[in-house]
Amino acid sequence: MIRFLAIVLGVALIGCPAFLIYSMTVPVARFRVGGYVDFLVFAGAMSIIYGGVLIGVATLWAMEGRDWRRLRRVGVFKAGVWGVLAVSLVFVLGCGVNGMMTRGSFEKGVGNLWGLIVIFALVFGAMVSGGLALLIDNGRSVK
Repeated sequence: MIRFLAIVLGVALIGCPAFLIYSMTVPVARFRVGGYVDFLVFAGAMSIIYGGVLIGVATLWAMEGRDWRRLRRVGVFKAGVWGVLAVSLVFVLGCGVNGMMTRGSFEKGVGNLWGLIVIFALVFGAMVSGGLALLIDNGRSVK
């Protein structure tokens, strides 16, 4: 029963950020422009969060000798959070450099909400990597 609850909670933690980000970033139907432009921010946020977790866990997997049985849940969680932190900081710095090159100011590229972007990415990345850590079984039972 505990294993079933861990699987359900893991799937919920992996899927919940997608619904929350969709409701925050995609405009309501009557304010949409039409086409793919309405979903660009959603796609960027999803790639930062899920891509960061993927990069972090893949790095951990490569460093542990490419054996999934050697990965521990805490290690997967930490790797996912560090991956999201790295990808979100690269995204913010990239936007700042783009703003510096096109508009002449680092702040015009990033804006004043860059800290909030990194914090939200870390929170949602922690949810996704925690859900992924719950789904990793490694042949051990949760009791």
